[in-house]
Amino acid sequence: YRRTLLQSLNVRAIVDADGQETGQFEVPAGGRRFRALELLVKTKRMAKDQPVPCVVREAGIAEEDSLAENVMREGLHPLDQFRAFSALIEAGLSEEDIAARFFVSVSTVRQRLRLASVAPSLLDAYADDGMTLEQLMAFTVSPDHDRQQQVWDTIKDGWQKEPYHIRRM
Repeated sequence: YRRTLLQSLNVRAIVDADGQETGQFEVPAGGRRFRALELLVKTKRMAKDQPVPCVVREAGIAEEDSLAENVMREGLHPLDQFRAFSALIEAGLSEEDIAARFFVSVSTVRQRLRLASVAPSLLDAYADDGMTLEQLMAFTVSPDHDRQQQVWDTIKDGWQKEPYHIRRM
């Protein structure tokens, strides 16, 4: 008895610099399934030329495919959602479009976009569990990345890291 792939991979054609399809595909949604298939091939439990069901996406945005798949099934790290919402805004979607597509309020989208606008080094610290979500939120009171970093450098090794203290600084 062999179980087949339960959910198709979502793929998109890879295009060259001229916008022409190369005949290869990327997997913006279904990366874990793809890696599992690679493991099956490596362990010779699946032939490398065995057909795999795929949904070829043409319209829309690759980040949206991944976000939609993961936000509905498994909780993403909040930072992944912040960055995906930013990518969708950069691709031309409105805050209202994003809210409607992912069943969240417009104010939630705005909050996530504010969090995504914090200095990249602070986002990295948050991703590495170096600060809490509440601390990260406190940094959104200033759009100045240099000032955000300066405040973080001042408090990161100290004991006074409460969000109210960060906002005040």
